[in-house]
Amino acid sequence: MKGSDFEFTTKVEVQKLNDEFAMPATVRFLLPKGLRDGPQDHMDVQIDTGDLDPGAYKLLISQQDNKSHAVNFKILPNPPKIDNLPILVNQGGGTQHFVLKGERLDQVSRLEAPGVTFDLDAPGTNQIERSLTVEFKSPLPAGTTLPVKAYLEDRSEPLTLLSALHVTGPLPVIASSKLSVPTGIAITVHADEFPAGYTLNAMLDVKNIDAKSVVRLACADGVGQRAELHIGEQGSGWSLQQLSPDQLFLAFDTSGLPAGCTLQAVIENPLQGASKPFALAHIRRVPQIDSFTIASAPLQNGMRQYQLTGQNLEMIEKLGWDDRNGQDVSGLPAPLPGPGLKQSMQLALPDATNPGAAVYVWLRGDNQGRATTIKSPAAPIQTSTTLGSSLNPSLTGQAVTFVANVNTPQATGTITFMQGPNSLGTSPLNSGQASLTTSSLPAGQFSITAVYSGDQQYAASTSPELKQTVQ
Repeated sequence: MKGSDFEFTTKVEVQKLNDEFAMPATVRFLLPKGLRDGPQDHMDVQIDTGDLDPGAYKLLISQQDNKSHAVNFKILPNPPKIDNLPILVNQGGGTQHFVLKGERLDQVSRLEAPGVTFDLDAPGTNQIERSLTVEFKSPLPAGTTLPVKAYLEDRSEPLTLLSALHVTGPLPVIASSKLSVPTGIAITVHADEFPAGYTLNAMLDVKNIDAKSVVRLACADGVGQRAELHIGEQGSGWSLQQLSPDQLFLAFDTSGLPAGCTLQAVIENPLQGASKPFALAHIRRVPQIDSFTIASAPLQNGMRQYQLTGQNLEMIEKLGWDDRNGQDVSGLPAPLPGPGLKQSMQLALPDATNPGAAVYVWLRGDNQGRATTIKSPAAPIQTSTTLGSSLNPSLTGQAVTFVANVNTPQATGTITFMQGPNSLGTSPLNSGQASLTTSSLPAGQFSITAVYSGDQQYAASTSPELKQTVQ
């Protein structure tokens, strides 16, 4: 830091701005001459940004008079990463489309290259895809490669991306694609994935195609279904339509593809040859969740039992309430009776920190949990059960009726009447009450309890012991 005299600096702290809960944290500083050792026009300050979020901060510089002086500064996020360079444009193609793919693309404010005009779409938040159009100010020969300067928010100097724009020749090229994920899927699908069994809809940005171009689809490893699609035609499970000179719309039923397939597309022109294979998506078997319910049993060791029902549940490895802390699913799903491949799965989770919190799911092989639209079910309402006897004491062989009452008449389920560890019988609950009549108790004194089974809304409970005397 350079400025006025730092001679009397005694402490330096850093504090985040616009955060009412942020507290100042002391940081290390170094005066070149030392404290009170003559005028000093600069000072070294060491800030470890490893645990600090990007954003606005201030340095609080305190002197011997205990007054602090604020110096505002920013901690910048990591720069954007573009994975699909170079930008491919067709020689003499006029205005052309391309989709940048990578991370933090919203930081890019503009792109520049000699003789080229770029038009970026509006930024979003944490963008992993961003569309742009490319237009040449004057024709460039095929094979031309240009550097591109990327200007970023809050940075004074642009990033220079070497060989980031390439003018293609006559071969057809699939430059980029954009997939439309099916609606109604509870589990998040990554940008490079597509759920198996659905119809894949994709916008393909292409170069150097003509009316006779053919699109070939196949798994990268050669297994599974292959397809040859002609522009302007459609079949029972596919359609390929040209929307503009450099855009195709593809619809393809993935039911015939095995899970794990990396679906690739190749465009072939009759005279010019074929494009390089382009990966459209990794076909992933995604579980279908029909219900997520909570057991009526109370917490055990901080864990509560839940049940999932649906299909392809064997793909689930962990569940949790955030994307970092998941609980392993120990068992395999059990088949449910009836048509189809319905399954159920039992698992244990701690209670969610917030009511209605969303569940995170780890599919097999995932390193991080996936967000879902599945919400935490409400915990069962606690109940209490009481027990009474129609005759106490009673005589040997005399019929005795035990009556159990649950404190809410809306509760459903059953009451099991227990004599110590042994069951006397089970009766259904009706308007919060169940009864059992027996004459089988021998002479003696017995501890009788009523155990309520619970249901999806009301928790299980057990009555206090009733001492039944038989003479």
